[in-house]
Amino acid sequence: VLGLNLRFFCLFGNLFGGAFGGADGRREGYQRAGQQSSPGRDVDATMDLTFEEALKGGPSQITVPSGKTLRITIPEGVRNGMRIKLKGQGDAGPGGERGDLYITFAVAEHPRFRREGDDLRVTERVSAVSAMLGTEREIETPYGQRVKVKIPAGTQPGAAFRLRGQGVKTKQGRGDLYVEVAVTVPDLPDDARDSLRSWAEANEVG
Repeated sequence: VLGLNLRFFCLFGNLFGGAFGGADGRREGYQRAGQQSSPGRDVDATMDLTFEEALKGGPSQITVPSGKTLRITIPEGVRNGMRIKLKGQGDAGPGGERGDLYITFAVAEHPRFRREGDDLRVTERVSAVSAMLGTEREIETPYGQRVKVKIPAGTQPGAAFRLRGQGVKTKQGRGDLYVEVAVTVPDLPDDARDSLRSWAEANEVG
């Protein structure tokens, strides 16, 4: 009976050890399980861009909080606050697995153009005389193109004229450019002011 119990104990011990690697194997098995349950840490980073850099996009470099420099591709027409994910570029965990890197783009404002989605707005100043008689202006876009916009006679302050396809370019398409008219009042000489007053009185313009 003693021999039978001993054989049973050895057989049971071999089966148990084979499943978990013995006493040492059990410790290794628990360590591996712990490593798998401790993935790497995700990392956040911010990249500053000028307005022109955001429009152009393309290859660039960024230094992450760990001090490592990475080559990345800035999406063409990236917006302020847009976030991209670089898989496996975060910090390494105990098991060697790396987390992800999240980059948020901080795009500076432009002194002339205002962005609304993929559309752009720009203010063009014209005199009251030009607004009354009509005129034509040439606008330079942020991409360096020069486009003409016709301002018809009688244009009111705040009117906006749409230039299709002259806005921000992205892989999804291209926005529009809106030219908003700001009317300025010129300082007229006395003779011109008298003529204008006579015209206004004759036409009952108050």
